[in-house]
Amino acid sequence: MEWFTHEKLTERMIRITDITGVYMYLVLGEEKALLIDTGCGIGNLKKYVSGLTDLPLTVVCTHGHMDHAGGASQFEEVYLSPKDVELTYSHCTVENRKWYAEFTMSMLHPEWKAGVTAEWDYASVRNTGYETLSDGQEFELGGFTVQALELSGHTQGSMCMLFKEERSILFGDACNPSVFLFDKETLSVEEYKATLEKFSAYEQQYDTVWLSHGDGKPVSKEILKGCIDVCAEILENKDEKVKFCFMGGMYRAAHEILPNQLRKDGVPANIIYDPERIYRLKKEKNNGTADERN
Repeated sequence: MEWFTHEKLTERMIRITDITGVYMYLVLGEEKALLIDTGCGIGNLKKYVSGLTDLPLTVVCTHGHMDHAGGASQFEEVYLSPKDVELTYSHCTVENRKWYAEFTMSMLHPEWKAGVTAEWDYASVRNTGYETLSDGQEFELGGFTVQALELSGHTQGSMCMLFKEERSILFGDACNPSVFLFDKETLSVEEYKATLEKFSAYEQQYDTVWLSHGDGKPVSKEILKGCIDVCAEILENKDEKVKFCFMGGMYRAAHEILPNQLRKDGVPANIIYDPERIYRLKKEKNNGTADERN
């Protein structure tokens, strides 16, 4: 079984894809290397990365979800926002990752028999703690600098990674064509809009945007404004409010989506949200707004 593949994006950056299709980014400086995210923790990622570089390696996780921090236990030094550490203990369990693998592989390989993923090689949950990843923290790799920039919303501690010399950025799941904003660890739509607007101050520092899921192509930096606009539509009760079922929960997509979770109308920005968590505080919902959205 081939757990990982990789491709060279630039002279400094290699993108690794795990078997479920989630992306990790290996950044190479002249003196050090930085691995961003650890995938679902299926297969030996540490061994795979050692075959790509022999530089001293530091690992960061953009957030605490199982498809990004699932393989963190394979590495000694891993940085993560303190806001997401507790999330990893509940979200990155082997049981959750087995479910995720079965779910994603049923879409990628519908011809496979159900249950084939159950016996795969799953890493244990990391229980040794994390190094603190702070907003604005820089990793100097030797001729190349990567800076962590907080963009909370998808999780409380979601981080983007700015590749300074290449004028590019990894948004990961923090801002993508179909932002999941419905679990208990997410911010409200109102709060997310505010963090996006604050983050727009960095727009002059990058030209290219990379993501953690999808077809692998960079997306336009206009996606940030697009997500701000979608948040505004939800807050103004002007979105389409399409029913969206996920893991037994019923949520809303601001606009109709295709099976690949992209918008049907082709606009590259959408929000999947909980209609009970639109505003910063529940009591701010008034005039029957909540009932109108159900």
